[in-house]
Amino acid sequence: EGPRGMLIGFRKTKQQYYITIPIEEGEQFRYGSFEVEGAGTFDPEVIRRGYPVQIGAVVNYTALKEANEDIKKLYSTRGFLDMDAIPVMTPNMDDKTLDVTITIVEGKQYIVDKIEFMGNTRTRDKVLRREMFIEEQQPFNGTLLEHSITRLNQLGFFERIEEEDYEVVKKPDEGSADVVVTVTERSMQ
Repeated sequence: EGPRGMLIGFRKTKQQYYITIPIEEGEQFRYGSFEVEGAGTFDPEVIRRGYPVQIGAVVNYTALKEANEDIKKLYSTRGFLDMDAIPVMTPNMDDKTLDVTITIVEGKQYIVDKIEFMGNTRTRDKVLRREMFIEEQQPFNGTLLEHSITRLNQLGFFERIEEEDYEVVKKPDEGSADVVVTVTERSMQ
């Protein structure tokens, strides 16, 4: 039995259980080789440097996953919204090494078709558009979109625009994307 709490309503339950989960770590692998394939827009060496891989170091799956996200952001600066980095891992059981090959699938390059604002009743579109770094009929750039949202937030006219408040609607058949930003105007009193 466990102890009871001192405050009414914040009591611990009378019975407590301890659960033990055995964890078996298995073998520790180190990087044997690291290659990048399929990169056409960027030099494969530039992409390779984006991964924190040192031959002989212990394999770190979390760092590989984070580097994949960074490479996706890099490709989004050139309009490649469907880019995918697929890691192919080949273990060598004899010397406990892992050969990693990142296959880049660039996909289609998108241009910005329309930029739409929703929820702005007092603020005119042109006020919002002048804060946008991305432009219609230009290649999409994810970094410039993030900077644009930051600038819109700095205006002070709206509640904070979060990631769920803007959307990139892809039209793969046309190779274009619409950017829809939903804002909530603040009271000016």
